[in-house]
Amino acid sequence: MFNKLTYSLVRLREAGVGCYVSGWFVGALAYADELVLLAPTATAMRRLLSMCNSFASEYNMLFNAKKSKCLIFRPMTYRSGINSVLPTFKIGGSGIENVDRWPQADILYRKNCFIGQVNSVLCTFGKLNSFIMNRLFKVYCSSFYGCELWDLDNKQLNDLCIAWRKGLRRVWRLPNTTKGDMLAVISDSIPV
Repeated sequence: MFNKLTYSLVRLREAGVGCYVSGWFVGALAYADELVLLAPTATAMRRLLSMCNSFASEYNMLFNAKKSKCLIFRPMTYRSGINSVLPTFKIGGSGIENVDRWPQADILYRKNCFIGQVNSVLCTFGKLNSFIMNRLFKVYCSSFYGCELWDLDNKQLNDLCIAWRKGLRRVWRLPNTTKGDMLAVISDSIPV
């Protein structure tokens, strides 16, 4: 599966559509069985989706349109009115829902998953030293795929950051009074 996924990402990059940052293709971000497509225009997005449909057909796979969302970013100077009709997109023959923000429940879900992952690592490997536990924490508990779409003003994001700090304190067996700024330095990780 890894080779197929890599091949599909290369095909998407070589299509020449999608978003780029400083020359780097960021039009298709993948993690496990999740995929985020970023495109500057509706036409470019339809081309990327068409390529995904071709890939799915070629490898006998399905994309679930019900789990897919389309989030459109408009310029700050945009005014709703005559041209305020949103474009529509399809994957696997089914329409993709347009949303005006990423579901807030996603942050809560990810926070709860994170807490469960931390507890699992601590229960399974709790007798190991903190350096090894920290590595396990980074590998098994730090998947926030899709967080690029979260609303940074959402209060639940702060709750996730608090959970992250608590998790690191537990991994390093530090008191609850340990400053959050120190945790990133001690664990050699980037704060959420």
